[in-house]
Amino acid sequence: MLFGKHIFEYGLPFLAFVAVGSFGLRYFTQLRLDYRTTVVSRKALSDVGVDPDKTLTLDQLYEQRVAGKTFDDWKVVPIPKPPLGAEGRQPTERPMNSKEPEDRPPESAAPETTPTVEETTAQTVDQQTSSGSRETANPSLVKEVIDFGFSNELALHALETVNFESANSAINWILDNSDSKFAELTVTSSSDDEDSPAGMFQLYKMIFVVNCELRMGVGKTAAQVGHAALGLYQLLERHPEHFEGLSHWCLQGQPKVVLKGTDTEHLCSLKKQAEEKSLPCYAVHDAGRTQVAAGSFTVLSIFGTHSSVDPVTGELQLL
Repeated sequence: MLFGKHIFEYGLPFLAFVAVGSFGLRYFTQLRLDYRTTVVSRKALSDVGVDPDKTLTLDQLYEQRVAGKTFDDWKVVPIPKPPLGAEGRQPTERPMNSKEPEDRPPESAAPETTPTVEETTAQTVDQQTSSGSRETANPSLVKEVIDFGFSNELALHALETVNFESANSAINWILDNSDSKFAELTVTSSSDDEDSPAGMFQLYKMIFVVNCELRMGVGKTAAQVGHAALGLYQLLERHPEHFEGLSHWCLQGQPKVVLKGTDTEHLCSLKKQAEEKSLPCYAVHDAGRTQVAAGSFTVLSIFGTHSSVDPVTGELQLL
């Protein structure tokens, strides 16, 4: 009986106090959030010039803010463009002043494989005599190819072959077909020669003549040829007059050829001929630790264009 009396006297009032306190706390919290939202909305309306104390419908607001006004003071918001391609322009973008050549077949009819020099030389020479071929060339792409040391006509031919896709594609096509003859592509006018700072396209190579009299093993020969390549490359790097030829050689895939030399006297004769033609050359003399005597003339390396090196080593056989 005493326990029930305590519940009515103390328990029920306590539970009522807790319930009323919780409800009141929730109510005032919601009221505080609503007030904050109202303040933000009023500030936003004030920033755009609308009086928040006036009650306006959407139609009234439209009539007040938009209707009857001109668009002279409206700001143009630029739309962000997609990132540029590798060549500094949109991947699908074409020069505004370019047009499709009249004699070019539609893209759907183009062969899937890249044509070789022999298949496309005749068509390119005919196109070079007309103005349509020049108008399709993007000057910036042509300049990029010429900057790598290729002639103006060869740059145009390569770009036309890859449908002016990019300068990198044209350069890769030239390197892939470097073994073919480009003589027919050099038919240019005097004005074209003046516009081409790189001159005629030339192929470079590095020749290694091995002294077969020493009868070196395969591993020994490979090591001596490696010494010759490294020594000649370092020699070229130390002389600025060879920088251009070295860069062309690197761009063309660093072509290297290993040939047979008869004996030490033969290698000395070849070295003398190369020096008379001002061709960079490097002679390897072995230290004598294995297989051959110390100071033996093992390999001669020569660097230059095909036209300058072939008169010296053109009659030698491959190793």
